[in-house]
Amino acid sequence: MTETQPTEKPTIAAVKSNDDVWTIQRIIQWSTGYLKDRNITDSPRLEAEILLAHALGCKRINLYTSFDKPVTAAEREPFKQSLKRRLAGEPVSYITGERDFMSMTFKVSPGVLIPRPDTETLVETVGDLLKNRAQEDLKILDIGVGSGCVGISLAKQFPVATINGWDVSEEALTVARENANQHSVTNITFSNQDALNDQAWNNAANDGGYDVVVSNPPYIAQSERCDLSASVLDFEPHVALFADLNGLLFYRQFAERAKSILKPGGFIAVEIGYRQAKHVCELFSGNEWRHVRVVKDLGKNDRVVIAEL
Repeated sequence: MTETQPTEKPTIAAVKSNDDVWTIQRIIQWSTGYLKDRNITDSPRLEAEILLAHALGCKRINLYTSFDKPVTAAEREPFKQSLKRRLAGEPVSYITGERDFMSMTFKVSPGVLIPRPDTETLVETVGDLLKNRAQEDLKILDIGVGSGCVGISLAKQFPVATINGWDVSEEALTVARENANQHSVTNITFSNQDALNDQAWNNAANDGGYDVVVSNPPYIAQSERCDLSASVLDFEPHVALFADLNGLLFYRQFAERAKSILKPGGFIAVEIGYRQAKHVCELFSGNEWRHVRVVKDLGKNDRVVIAEL
């Protein structure tokens, strides 16, 4: 960054100059405007702070307590590279390699879906339903673990429970295991299982069954590709996003097969797309599940379907 006339717009190349003293506050202001001008994100200030904190190896809160601290050219270089990646559309979480979820920080990579706040509704719903059973030896199955954020969050809430996570991606399973280790969770295991393969359900039934099945499965229809942002479509794993049958393939499988592995009184909780509640509920009701109901997320959108055995 170099001194400019008031009417000029600095460019990204300006980050490499030592001619001026660039403080943390000035870098945040400059990069926020830079992202905003290019319509990269709806949260330019937030993303600028996250990327700068990552580049400096500190927490966001530390930026606010060090606004006047000068940032050297060497320290600015990784921030410049991160900013370039963001300008190319790469999600912030893949640049930093982490994402916060349920007040915990999870490692993420391009091989796993980035955890969303909406999915916290799924964890909170299951937690509320089980809150009076925290001391029981529950068995919980998390299907499609990705980063492991759902299963690990439940494992922290229910340390006596036994939790198993399925995923078809070895990369996802590796990331999930790393996150479990990071959060010192020992009551969860992960295995390479395909929920669309009947043998996986047969094995689970022979293993004694589960009290709860929870899943945030792929549920976006191919016809909805145009609704996705470029950062999602170009960077996040399609195997974790898209499902056949207009996005309903996994729900049909769950409705048909999950009963075979649930213990009496068990239930299933699944995340859904906000326009899928009616169809998903019909699938479960049509397969003789009871007390099928919908839970809304904080945005008042239909987000979770629960069905009881």
